[in-house]
Amino acid sequence: GANIKTFFTVAKDYNTNLDSHMLKNTEWGAVAYLSHSIFGTNKEITINNNDQLKTGYAALSNTNQSIYPGIYGNGSSFNILWNQEDGYGASTTGNITGVYDMSGGSWEYVAAYVSEPQTNDSGFQNEELSKLDGKYFDTYDKSSNLTSYTNMILGDATGELGPYKYYADEDKWERYHNSWYDDAFSFISSTAPWFARGGYYSDGVLAGQFYFASNTGTSSEGHSFRLALSPKN
Repeated sequence: GANIKTFFTVAKDYNTNLDSHMLKNTEWGAVAYLSHSIFGTNKEITINNNDQLKTGYAALSNTNQSIYPGIYGNGSSFNILWNQEDGYGASTTGNITGVYDMSGGSWEYVAAYVSEPQTNDSGFQNEELSKLDGKYFDTYDKSSNLTSYTNMILGDATGELGPYKYYADEDKWERYHNSWYDDAFSFISSTAPWFARGGYYSDGVLAGQFYFASNTGTSSEGHSFRLALSPKN
């Protein structure tokens, strides 16, 4: 893993002709909503429960993912590859042509942050962020906190997912859940100012395309990012 600044820089430098950039929260939201429509699988995406953080895997249907933590591992007893029919459940379209790894696997940082973060674990300084092209970031009000989902940006698949609930999972710990498949959520704040999406391989019922969490943006083995291309006319 790497911090947000490293991910952002790698994405930006990948292909300037195709305007490559780190996926924003609103772009994640667009893919998530399309998955939950007649143009997609129209249900929750199967979690990637591969505990080696291998991309393109889907949990077997006989592994219990309706609890937390879910069943996870590496191998034919736990998961199957994306290019086999049973693996299509991990695709946003339910077939081989969709977007994979939007549930589980590693947490995915997106380019979305509180307007005045109080931490520079991300590698960015506040003044540095203010000088970058705003089209590559979703910026949220500095008053944001754990449950301030009304500070959403329309289409980012956060604040639209209510009503929100707080209850104990199988491990007896109480957590916040949204109403779209009971995926977990925590909105960003000044002390945890960056969004991560999708959930982790072990997250079971908490993971999904509508999962969102807050983080400092620091480097972690469990975090990754997704690159977007925008061909120029």
